[in-house]
Amino acid sequence: MGGWRDRERQVGGKQKARVGQVFNQSIKVRYSFLHIIGLAGVVFVMSFSVFSQPFTDIAASVGVADAGPGRGVAWGDADQDGDLDLYLVNSGQANRLFRNSGTTMDGDIALTAGIADNASGFGAAWGDYDNDGDLDLYLARSGETNRLYRNNGNGTFTDVGGAAGVDNNDEGRSVAWGDYDNDGHLDLYLVNDGPNRLFRNQGDGTFEEISSAAGVSDSGKGQAVAWGDYDNDGDLDLYVSNGRGGIGLGGAPSRLYRNNGNGTFTDVAGSARVDDDGDGRGVAWADYDNDGDLDLYLANSDEAIFVSDAPNRLYRNNGAGVFTNIAGTVNVDDAGDSRGVAWGDYDNDGYLDLYLVSENVNRLYRNDGSGGFTEVADQLDVDDSSSGISAAWGDFNRDGWLDLYVVNASQPNRLYRNHITGNRWLSVSLAGSQSNRNGIGARVVAATGTTRQRRDVDGGSGHFSQPSLPVEFGLGAQTIIDSLIIQWPSGLRQVLKQVPTNQHLIAFEADALADITGPAITLSTDIHRVDEQEAYTVAATITDHSAIQKALLLYRLAGVPGWTDSLTMTAGPNSRYSTSIPSSAVNRLGIAFAIRARDQFGNSTVSSVQGLSVAFIDFHSDGFSLPASRNGTADNFRMISIPAVVGNRGPVSILGLLSNGFWCRPAVEAQGLAGS
Repeated sequence: MGGWRDRERQVGGKQKARVGQVFNQSIKVRYSFLHIIGLAGVVFVMSFSVFSQPFTDIAASVGVADAGPGRGVAWGDADQDGDLDLYLVNSGQANRLFRNSGTTMDGDIALTAGIADNASGFGAAWGDYDNDGDLDLYLARSGETNRLYRNNGNGTFTDVGGAAGVDNNDEGRSVAWGDYDNDGHLDLYLVNDGPNRLFRNQGDGTFEEISSAAGVSDSGKGQAVAWGDYDNDGDLDLYVSNGRGGIGLGGAPSRLYRNNGNGTFTDVAGSARVDDDGDGRGVAWADYDNDGDLDLYLANSDEAIFVSDAPNRLYRNNGAGVFTNIAGTVNVDDAGDSRGVAWGDYDNDGYLDLYLVSENVNRLYRNDGSGGFTEVADQLDVDDSSSGISAAWGDFNRDGWLDLYVVNASQPNRLYRNHITGNRWLSVSLAGSQSNRNGIGARVVAATGTTRQRRDVDGGSGHFSQPSLPVEFGLGAQTIIDSLIIQWPSGLRQVLKQVPTNQHLIAFEADALADITGPAITLSTDIHRVDEQEAYTVAATITDHSAIQKALLLYRLAGVPGWTDSLTMTAGPNSRYSTSIPSSAVNRLGIAFAIRARDQFGNSTVSSVQGLSVAFIDFHSDGFSLPASRNGTADNFRMISIPAVVGNRGPVSILGLLSNGFWCRPAVEAQGLAGS
């Protein structure tokens, strides 16, 4: 095996290293050498990439180790120069805007930019609410008027919260941008310790407060919020995390507001089984298992005095509007006074990992790609224990590897630079035209072989925070992505073919095609039996502009309302899908069936209903019943069945009529025909 390739090994009895992470436990230094081994005439070339530690805290050296009473953090390209700047919220001290010069952070410019607020700040999020091409900033404050800082495009900002109608002065906590009505203008959800607010963007620089009319004016002790289309129906749903308060006697369960598509929402947390009533903190959506739908991680605190500690939750999306908490099963059910949560593929292996901020010791859960996680924070030197509040991933130096900023309360913050190498990557920034300018809420899917990775452009999540707006994919050894599929909030779908990896890509919505239809289904007429159990095989050709996520055969007895059952169809070559209906499902009525196919974006198609007629013939001889076999001689079969549609040949083609009953042609004549 030639070239650079890192090897996996065991360290200290634990599985601690994978691609790009071969290092020694005691000194945490990865090896650098090229080793050639000769064995029995075979030459093996083993190589390892080089760097000192997987992560190093460079916050102090680049001037971002602020030790104020930190709360929230948001990555965003404030000056539109192509790299990520960093906004830090402090509570009671000046906030910071750290400008990125391209390779390092270039100092705090919040004061000159006009956003060095020193009130009781909590959450912040970037979003281009006026679609003018530069990022604006919303700041949630507790008990004081919130700020909407409009970007003037010249390095300064102006607070327009009052004029825009979003200068709420409740007990502000978290904020998230999202275009819930898909009109191309970013709306804003504000979480308060008290009634929450939904501000609808009217497209003229002003907002309308509609939380009560929309059904999302929750009055719990709100902590965090995250938009995400969990049901893949094309509009953003909303999860709100509620705490319990200092003594734990107040508060309400967390909420999952399903978008009804008509400007209103319905709280389905109970029926979806995500109505956690712990002391909720950070929350974030992610498709951690690469199955095409969003899963949810919820952090719980143990701060409430009269409430028993609740472990954190990982709600796996079952794809039918219901979630299952599997946190304990996959070892991410930490109960150590958790705060912030942040998903990111730090090792670029194609599976999202999870960083958890705690007031005790922070955790990094490495996704093993088979549904499980391993805690590796100590091994990677990111196990900070400085009373953490929040965190966010972002590739600040544009090397293709996610870096991590961690906010602490009155202790130095951390900027962990990622030094891992070896795997390939892709960063995608969106430029909307019909959709909002940065494509917030868009779904981006990278398809390589049979693997489908999903990333959603995030307008605010975690705990008071926001990750970078560009979405990042880890791609292992893949040099080419077969298809990059973008589902824009406008409904437009864009498919880029054969995309090279290891690049920063900008995708423009103006280049997208208006294709929001479901898969095309062509049924085969070749319905036949394939085995001695006499199962009927049904096949179809199913094609779409994106990947087919699922194909089902629906069937029922003819004349019976409602589908009896469904069978998953198996993918084969040339877009052919097939499955078999067991003969036990067929009686003298025959059956009706249809095929339902769904693509990666949730667009579905159901074929026309087809019928399978079955003739049951009793054989008689000399006036008495005679069991018949397949070749017409007496054996142990009383009846045979013949689908009339097979090969366009009906029963008469293989049966003959005698004076005293039917006779059957030899099996060899009817070879391949059902019931022959």
